[in-house]
Amino acid sequence: AKVRFATGAAMERSSEEPPEDAPDAPPAESPGSEIVGLTSIDDGQWHHVAVVFKAETGIATVFVDGQWEGEEMVEVDTESGPSSGLVVLGQEEGETPHSKDFKVFWKALSPSQIHGLMTDSKDLGTGLTLSMLPEQVDEYWRLKAEAEDAEGARALLQQTVAADPLQREFQQEVLLDLFEDFMTYAKTICLTSRKTSVFVQILKQLLDMMHRKSETSRRFGETTSIFECFQAYKRMLVAHSHAAFATAKPLSSEDGDPSMATLGVFRSADVRLLTDFVTGALFQQFLLYQCVLICPQDSVTSYTEVELLQPLPPPDLKKAVSKKKAAQAKAGNAKRAYAARSKETTAEVSPEDAEAETEGVSLDQTFSQFPKDLTIDEHHEESTKAAEATAKTSIRRHDKDLTQPS
Repeated sequence: AKVRFATGAAMERSSEEPPEDAPDAPPAESPGSEIVGLTSIDDGQWHHVAVVFKAETGIATVFVDGQWEGEEMVEVDTESGPSSGLVVLGQEEGETPHSKDFKVFWKALSPSQIHGLMTDSKDLGTGLTLSMLPEQVDEYWRLKAEAEDAEGARALLQQTVAADPLQREFQQEVLLDLFEDFMTYAKTICLTSRKTSVFVQILKQLLDMMHRKSETSRRFGETTSIFECFQAYKRMLVAHSHAAFATAKPLSSEDGDPSMATLGVFRSADVRLLTDFVTGALFQQFLLYQCVLICPQDSVTSYTEVELLQPLPPPDLKKAVSKKKAAQAKAGNAKRAYAARSKETTAEVSPEDAEAETEGVSLDQTFSQFPKDLTIDEHHEESTKAAEATAKTSIRRHDKDLTQPS
């Protein structure tokens, strides 16, 4: 038995059995409404079978176990009744089917994507490589449903997508809480395990992107901004949506196949619900996640012992005086001290002695010898006296020089 892909007219011909006594009629010219593979699949083993039909060309291609088996132009009438557009893949009418995990994609897959489905590859062909397979998503939900094994579900998340690259305990808990919230949300909105697996990887890509250097900022060493992350999120979501596959920008051009850049996974309703979640859970808290995951603020608290001396007893209030009286007493003491110094320095001296004392002494030197605690008025008085004495000495010396005979 080989893989047979047949459409309306070919199915009707195969179901019409000619009478036993009828002569062998020449084979009718086939309108090309069926295609048969090359590999026999009745060996008791499971095989991966894929048929790609492109409506714009009318060509159907058969793949068995990820390998090309041939292609043929077939007729699929989608404008007539439902019976004419009927497509059968597998057994003849009346036979017992032997197939499972049947999937229909609304967009033609590339050979690389078909091979990835056959091998359960984590590479989606759109630039994303799944970290958590759909089977692991189902396993997580099963463990989460069992109340006694909630830690097992959390451990599964940590092993697949929520591991902190620097193995920091607090940051690890933050990532686990974020992915757990999404898994709960995905279950609430009835998201399939395949869709959940793809979006988990998109969310992981955004978190990894936060660690990279910004491509638009002019500041050296600036990390990826919220605008860059949101643009990347939109680009990845569009590349995996049904509605905007035609305008999706390629995320990976390794093999140059444009169809590798898109994969219909999310419906428009899914896109809206998922955007609501990632906006509230990640982008509205972007600075907080950036501070915790990228630039953690470590605080160190130090403790030390300080020995305090016994405080002094309070002053005796009976001996206290007011500030005004204390200032007056201080001023009186200063005046008395100045008067005593003036009596000592103003002793009667002869003009000759005064001239001899001031001989060679400048006025600045005289000023520098004044006491430091003089008030402004006292300093002015002493300066005036010193200036007068210096002037008299200078005049006396000048007169003396004039009276001497030449």
